[in-house]
Amino acid sequence: MGIASIAGALAVTCTTVHICLGLPAQIRKNFLRKSCEGLSLSMVVMWLSNYISWATYGYFTSDPFVLLAHLPGTVLISVLIFQFFLYHQEVSRAVGVRWISESLKSIFSRKRSCSEQA
Repeated sequence: MGIASIAGALAVTCTTVHICLGLPAQIRKNFLRKSCEGLSLSMVVMWLSNYISWATYGYFTSDPFVLLAHLPGTVLISVLIFQFFLYHQEVSRAVGVRWISESLKSIFSRKRSCSEQA
């Protein structure tokens, strides 16, 4: 096993740990707080471009390890960006998607009221 293989395995391991532990924890924290305070939208967008770039590279080089390590990250980072639009007031007003937040709140409140009646 060469140095490149060891470095590649280490990179895939670190990426997978970040995806499996870090991103779901941040998504959950944002959900519970109903806020993305402390996160930088530009940084999250850079993460997304990084994951998309690596997943695309893995696809075109037929490297399943790179592709499979970065596709879940792409999905989870997309969820973080959606949370920015859902919870972050300034971004919501700037983009004009505040109605999404209100619609989701009404959907979830209806589900709660239905489950409480049962």
